[in-house]
Amino acid sequence: MSRPTPAAPSRLAHGITGLDHVLIGVAGLEAARAVYERLGFTMTPRGRHTGWATANYCIMFENDYLELLGIVEAGGESNGLDRFLEARGEGLLGLALASGDAPATRQQLSAGGLAPSPLRDLSRKLELREGDVEPRFALVHLPAEEVPGLRLFIVQHLTPELMRRREWLVHANGARRVSAIVARHVAPASLAVAYVRLLGPDAVRHDDADELRLDLGGTTIRFLSPARAAADYPDAGGSDEALVGLEIDCGGPAAARDVLARNGVPHRDTATGIRVAPADACGVTLDFV
Repeated sequence: MSRPTPAAPSRLAHGITGLDHVLIGVAGLEAARAVYERLGFTMTPRGRHTGWATANYCIMFENDYLELLGIVEAGGESNGLDRFLEARGEGLLGLALASGDAPATRQQLSAGGLAPSPLRDLSRKLELREGDVEPRFALVHLPAEEVPGLRLFIVQHLTPELMRRREWLVHANGARRVSAIVARHVAPASLAVAYVRLLGPDAVRHDDADELRLDLGGTTIRFLSPARAAADYPDAGGSDEALVGLEIDCGGPAAARDVLARNGVPHRDTATGIRVAPADACGVTLDFV
């Protein structure tokens, strides 16, 4: 197993160090694994959450990752995934920010006037060929009004050595990090105050009424107005508040284009790379750049 490369010192507040991972809610976990393998991603072995009805496959990069999350036990507790799928169908469910010290982050958030939850433990059984291992995590949640427009929590990896193997970091499409997360919001400018409180003033950029950006270091969260989202992400549909798309840095789209063509996945060119529509990526507009 390998640890992520240490990132440069964070400019973010409260000990938050950047993006940890993005969650994609899927209706059928094994079917979703096959879809993302066709897109050129390498999957980890399956992980089964302890005490929950959910399991996952992860797509690991050096410092962040994607999590395909599905229900594998009918009628069990899924932490709202069942309601999400019923209401919206497959797609981007939420994201986690990283902290190297969740208790300290929680204390700093509280001292800053925010209302973090008590620390919550989470573990999962990672089903390796040589036998199961158990990655463990510490989570901090915030009230919805303190993270408007997002389903977001903060996580510390307590066993980071179990999360990455070198072979899991090599993807046929060349993917190496999540460079952008795109959300639709009716009034992006209204979010600035909340995210300055959470992340600090250096992280928040508001250049026009149709877009607000959060700079997490290696990843940007873009909140777009419904009009801007409809223009930039027409396949996403809808006009309500939702996460609609991901941008994956591949160091250029050539490798991804080859994989998608070879596997018969529909895609089209954009100004910066190539795009796969939500119908071919479990409800996510996926840009390879």
